[in-house]
Amino acid sequence: MLESNMNRVERLLHYTATPPEAPLALARGQRWDPKLRQIVSTTGVDVEEGLEAGDDEEEQWPTEGRIEFRDVWMRYRDELGHVLKGIDLSSLINALFRLIELDRGQIRVDGRDIAALGLHRVRSALAIIPQDPVLFSGSVRSNVDPFGRHADQAVWRALDKVGLRAFVAAQRLGLDAKLTAGGHNLSVGQRQLVCMARALLCDEARVLVLDEATASVDNRTDRAIQDTLRREFAGRTVVVIAHRLHTVIEMDRIIVMDEGRVVQYGKPWELLEANEGPFARLVEQTGAVTAQYLRAMARQHHSGDGSSASSSFSSTATTITSPPPPPVDLLG
Repeated sequence: MLESNMNRVERLLHYTATPPEAPLALARGQRWDPKLRQIVSTTGVDVEEGLEAGDDEEEQWPTEGRIEFRDVWMRYRDELGHVLKGIDLSSLINALFRLIELDRGQIRVDGRDIAALGLHRVRSALAIIPQDPVLFSGSVRSNVDPFGRHADQAVWRALDKVGLRAFVAAQRLGLDAKLTAGGHNLSVGQRQLVCMARALLCDEARVLVLDEATASVDNRTDRAIQDTLRREFAGRTVVVIAHRLHTVIEMDRIIVMDEGRVVQYGKPWELLEANEGPFARLVEQTGAVTAQYLRAMARQHHSGDGSSASSSFSSTATTITSPPPPPVDLLG
């Protein structure tokens, strides 16, 4: 009993020692310094915490969702060294959402350093569908529209776009149908589609991240998600992290990473034409029939409007490989 109680004390001490997050809002000319753990003035004059958002927060940002990593260095804890290789993709997502603050460098979205913006503004501009869908104990409505900002008609439209309208309408309580914690009274595919409906209602989010979102669903649901992305997320940047080649073969750009380093980048069809490249080798390893099918999909996408520079659907897929061609450092 004593040991069990001491574990609770240990957890409490851990939380009291956890460094605070950056403030939800920053005024013009401010940024959060993760080393000092305080707001500092970009003009060289320190300012106090707790200031309300100024004109910066009123601007229409972001508009396109263009992401840039500039000389990024990061570490997991102050006492550890910098992460130079072997970084996992989840860490990059954590940095984008500012769950981990950078030690050096910048992440810019539409030309703005996200460290110079409040956390609420940054995270409102991003949406994510993780591998393990996050659903809450409550109604279908509260899971699709957790902040209650939209009318029922908008919620129904979002469910219709992801193919769940008929299923929800068949429930006795409709939008008020109850979901258990984690959504365990739904299939895995249905949970992911609920998360996608939620992302559709995030009008201000110009960047959508799918972190292995289709890894646990069947091919039919995977195809439905891909069709919804292309149809409903036009004008936004969609970052897809996946191991499944069918999921990424129709993306506009693909980044192939090996041990935290970018080893190949470009349009899928162009990467496949480089037969000795790591992406082409991954495709060939799927077998002759599947490889032929994947190449046909890439060729069809390349010949259509989706691969043109004027496409309104901007997407970057990240896949993982193990071959070791000459690497380029992603971080620093």
